[in-house]
Amino acid sequence: MNHLELNTETIKQRIREEALRRQAALPGEKIEQGIEIFRPPQSCMDSKTKETWVWKLVKKVQHKLQKFPFYQLLYSVAVKFKGFIPKRYEFANLNDLLPYRDEDFIRNAYRAILKREPDTDGFNDWLSRLRNGQLNKIEILGGIRRSEEGHKRNVKIKGLRLRYLINKSYKIPVAGYFIRGLTAIMNLPKIIRNLNEYQAFTDARLTGKADREAVEELRPILAGKADRKAVEELRPILAGKADNEVVKEVKATTQDILRQISDHRLNILDQQRRILLLLEEVRRRFPEPLSHEQIKSVLKEEDHILDAMYMVFEDRFRGTRAEIKRRLSVYLPHIDKMKSERGDVSILDVGCGRGEWLELLQENGYRAKGIDINKVALLQCREYGLDVTESDVTEYLRGLKRGALDAITGFHFVEHLSFKTLIALFDEALVVLKSGGMIIFETPNPANIFVSSYDFYRDPSHIKPLHPDTLHFIAESRGFVRTGSYFVLDEGLDLKLIKSTEWILCDINDYIRAPRDFVLIGYKP
Repeated sequence: MNHLELNTETIKQRIREEALRRQAALPGEKIEQGIEIFRPPQSCMDSKTKETWVWKLVKKVQHKLQKFPFYQLLYSVAVKFKGFIPKRYEFANLNDLLPYRDEDFIRNAYRAILKREPDTDGFNDWLSRLRNGQLNKIEILGGIRRSEEGHKRNVKIKGLRLRYLINKSYKIPVAGYFIRGLTAIMNLPKIIRNLNEYQAFTDARLTGKADREAVEELRPILAGKADRKAVEELRPILAGKADNEVVKEVKATTQDILRQISDHRLNILDQQRRILLLLEEVRRRFPEPLSHEQIKSVLKEEDHILDAMYMVFEDRFRGTRAEIKRRLSVYLPHIDKMKSERGDVSILDVGCGRGEWLELLQENGYRAKGIDINKVALLQCREYGLDVTESDVTEYLRGLKRGALDAITGFHFVEHLSFKTLIALFDEALVVLKSGGMIIFETPNPANIFVSSYDFYRDPSHIKPLHPDTLHFIAESRGFVRTGSYFVLDEGLDLKLIKSTEWILCDINDYIRAPRDFVLIGYKP
């Protein structure tokens, strides 16, 4: 038998050639001492994810085992059990989310934490809490992250945990107030720096709008005829100038102009009406001198000089028509209950203003009438097809028959009355209501520290805030029964009435969070 002679150098040379061949076939892989190195596929690693400490430990052990010949067998077995290795978690940066505002902030919070678009209910709920000031951005991010779905997604947000805990500490009774103050002091340099940056940014935006080059580009186009060619040349220039910020500024300016036009329209209509009345009185004067009634009629117009201005004030600070109707809808169940007991229900709204409550009642099939002394407000109500009359409240009630009404309502009205007139209102209401008839009077809530110390005095026609206990006492002392004062709790999509005695006022946070309005509800025996 012939034996092959094995040369050591020949064997080494063949090993080197095979190693080089395999390395060329698998670029990027290293060959050490003739042993092929097996590595996990690149798809296992993601630059957007963060590795857990367990995953790092597994990699380190794997690197040590690569030097042994049995590694290939060990790796093939390990791949089958890779599901037991703790998964890596994804992460997001808090500073990347906070610059977004309003709806954009909620959408990007869902995309970053839950990896999906927001559902309608969740989106509206978080957005209403953000707009109402119930939650800030940190609390919303923490709430989404700590939800059941957020735990499953396991997305970590750098810098959120500490700030979320600090925000939660603000709600600790008494201590939270001091923690908030201390945090504000510590952040004061950052706040000042942000204000300076914003001012510099605003100055740059304003100085960069109408630069000389843009004016020179537009001048020859505007000077020529506006033919099709000129329009095509102008379009790219305008498209380049009208960026998002400019569009927002134009929209805001347009809305402001439209509001001013609406205000001027009301003033002009009121001026025309009063001029016609004055001309009519002058015509009656000739050839005879002015009578006492004519003088009284002319002087009466003096009381309505500021009607239009007050309605402009209401439009600016009271809130939109849709928002007021949403708030007042909390009282519809009380009217519905009365209708189920009596059938037809007659309702009088005193101080009806712009008529939001009357319109809401009309939409729900109720017969209601409103009275007010502001002629411009009554003109607006009639444009909506509402039944309104110009009259003083006590004079109108005294002109009605006993038991003529089922319900008398007044929203943000009683705070405009003197104490004597307020007592007369309750006395006359008791007379004209049917047995079991109801009164509903809503007014600003002095338990809210911002309302009683600041917001209440925005309206110059307000006389003084009314305490819930005071209004409750007056109603009972003038003959009403089953009376109660309720705080109007507005939680965005949810409106409800809470007895004023159930809202515990222990520390400053309770006065800050107290609802901004309360209502008195009472019945005639």
